[in-house]
Amino acid sequence: MSLMSSPRITPAWLPQRPPEPDVRAGPGHVRHKAGVALLTRVLARPDLAEQRIGAGLRADRRLGSKDRPWVADALYGIVRRWRLIETLLTQCGWQGERPPEVLWWGWMVLARGLPAEHCPVPKSWLSGCAKPLEALEPWARGASDAATLATVGSVPDWLAEGLLEDRDLPTAMAELVAQDRRAPVVLRVAAHRTDRAAVLRELDAAGIEATPGRWSPHAVRIAGRVHLQGLACWRAGHVALQDEASQVVASLVAPQRDHRVVDACAGAGGKALALAATAPPGVRILALDVREGALAEARRRARREGRRLETQPISPTGPLPRRCLGADRVLIDAPCTGSGTLRRHAGLRWRWTAAQAQGLPDRQAEILGRFAATLGPAGRLVYATCSLWRAENQGVVDRFLAAHTDWEQIRPAPPESSHWDQALDAKGALELTPARHDTDGFFGAVLRRRRTV
Repeated sequence: MSLMSSPRITPAWLPQRPPEPDVRAGPGHVRHKAGVALLTRVLARPDLAEQRIGAGLRADRRLGSKDRPWVADALYGIVRRWRLIETLLTQCGWQGERPPEVLWWGWMVLARGLPAEHCPVPKSWLSGCAKPLEALEPWARGASDAATLATVGSVPDWLAEGLLEDRDLPTAMAELVAQDRRAPVVLRVAAHRTDRAAVLRELDAAGIEATPGRWSPHAVRIAGRVHLQGLACWRAGHVALQDEASQVVASLVAPQRDHRVVDACAGAGGKALALAATAPPGVRILALDVREGALAEARRRARREGRRLETQPISPTGPLPRRCLGADRVLIDAPCTGSGTLRRHAGLRWRWTAAQAQGLPDRQAEILGRFAATLGPAGRLVYATCSLWRAENQGVVDRFLAAHTDWEQIRPAPPESSHWDQALDAKGALELTPARHDTDGFFGAVLRRRRTV
């Protein structure tokens, strides 16, 4: 793409302002005071934004029930667009003074449409936030695609460069903009206990707007916020929180009757429980993880759904448990950057340094090779991540296949009433993304040993 293309920045890439600014909360309002104070803590460790925002809002007794979501939305907005706000302020003469306070008011002008004269910082600093397209265009004409994506999308340089490896700038920016929006509440229906139609009827009777998921036959999408613990279906263990893309990845495993399934990086057990709910008779699932705490949570979730889940902690290296050997199905939801889940975890973009992120594909390749050795001769292995970065996804799979010529990647077939075959690429890999499918970003590839005639 030419650096002189015009315009470089489009309005859709920027935060969308409300039709009318809310000027009722003046500079001295408790919302602004609490927001600036909490932003100071958040900026010290932006990778822990969710924890610090949640704890800070609960602890601040000045805030009422309507104030807390207002302040939270502003704080998450700043975490998501930190680099953009700093660039707009710097373009207009700001040199880093009083960063939490100035960033807060910059966001109020940029995203909430607050007039600069209502803000207790120099008006000249905020002129770029008031007119971001005018302020950014001269800068963007001299910037590379990677610099533009990193700044306007507010992600680290390494992530911007990775997203552009197999996307153009508008496509990559669309994925980041889609992750600025609040993630929907998505439930997985426990199919061994009830069906989706029954859950939808219950939600409708409770006055909750809900619709069937498009990609998973067990997904229910809820519009807006909802108090899950108040729902009868939740208390009965008939539903669980799980994004639709995660449900689809679990369905790639497709175990058959009496199969042994190994969930290699099970975490808190979401995919293992999704598998258990729809598995044919006789299927045994073993959930492994290096974190005993995560496996304890998986067992707790299993009890809530009326299941007993076999778990076993493992070490990051060394021999695997003997009962893994000869598995019919292996699922590897590999540790990754999580770049497909930024709409749920705003601070995650700031967790990894460039060196740490660039080392992940090597670690993922090690995990894939380690667990591939446990698969039985006629078995199927699913390699998955919640990343949008090709190096963690097809890049790892291609490296494995190049080193193991007796293996192949196959194109999976979806079960009845599923439509995720529309999200398979030319190699047969699943690629669901926030912008294209309104799900978390997930990659899944199905591998097996080549069959001899």
